[in-house]
Amino acid sequence: MNGSDECLGGNVSNDFAVTTVDTHSAHFYWNDTQRLISGYSGAKNVGKGYIIGEYSSNFGEEWFRGIESNPNIHGTLVWLFYPHDNGLPTGNRIPHNDGFTLYYEPGGSDTQNNKQVLIIANHHRRMRKLPEI
Repeated sequence: MNGSDECLGGNVSNDFAVTTVDTHSAHFYWNDTQRLISGYSGAKNVGKGYIIGEYSSNFGEEWFRGIESNPNIHGTLVWLFYPHDNGLPTGNRIPHNDGFTLYYEPGGSDTQNNKQVLIIANHHRRMRKLPEI
């Protein structure tokens, strides 16, 4: 798999010409439709798969549904999903203030965080053709 942040084809890089790569990927922290189209189209043109190697935990339902309906995108990987408590006193989060991190908090009181975790969980379930939770 090509783990680079993005592959923009021959006009910027030669990543799509590397025959030993089976899958291409890109990272998305904003809704850059043109870059997404360029990436999955470039991979498709050379007969390779395409995944979203990282994406913002702030994306909403509409972005995920668009990804799921695109047969040229074969998977997604979220950035960054942290545990709520790593041996720290209850109620403490492991600090990572990049603006894209989600914290797993089963039964937690952070309703916005819990809502986003559910949106992402259901996205991954739909990608696997599993029922939503």
